[in-house]
Amino acid sequence: MLGRSALVAIALAVSLLCAGGCARNPPPTTPAATPAPTSDKIRAEVPGAVDEVTRRVERDDHLELPPGTEQDLGGLHFDPQGADFTLWIIAFKKEVYRNWIVPQAAQFGSARGHVNFEFTVERNGSMSALRMLKSSGTAALDQAARKALSAGKFTALPNDYRPPRVTMQVTFFYNEAPR
Repeated sequence: MLGRSALVAIALAVSLLCAGGCARNPPPTTPAATPAPTSDKIRAEVPGAVDEVTRRVERDDHLELPPGTEQDLGGLHFDPQGADFTLWIIAFKKEVYRNWIVPQAAQFGSARGHVNFEFTVERNGSMSALRMLKSSGTAALDQAARKALSAGKFTALPNDYRPPRVTMQVTFFYNEAPR
């Protein structure tokens, strides 16, 4: 178990695309060349993506939740011992979200809560010692979060991380804001 003073909280917030450029990448000041035509595949995916965002906004409005709450993976807590885990955490987050099948009770807002897990990631990226630290109080929510972690195929630990394994804690939030 890591000491509280050694824990580092790294937020796993969903990345936002910067329309027209970000502070680090400002939009060009000279006229750009004519953009390449958008592929048919992208054109076909846009309406579905818009419908999904609209559905989520309407659902959140119906539940009267503050923006950005819905289902969320909270901070990942561990001691990185000076290693750069940035790319590892991005890959971890993508893999967990890919495997996280949110129960209907949470999708429709009838279930809410959060569940905490602790697990160990071995040097090669395999997970061991997965255990629940705190239940959400709803078995379906706990099970969905457990499966999101246990089904993951994680990348190897960063080369600059010396120990053979790292123990981490993570919280899954259902219809409540991360704390």
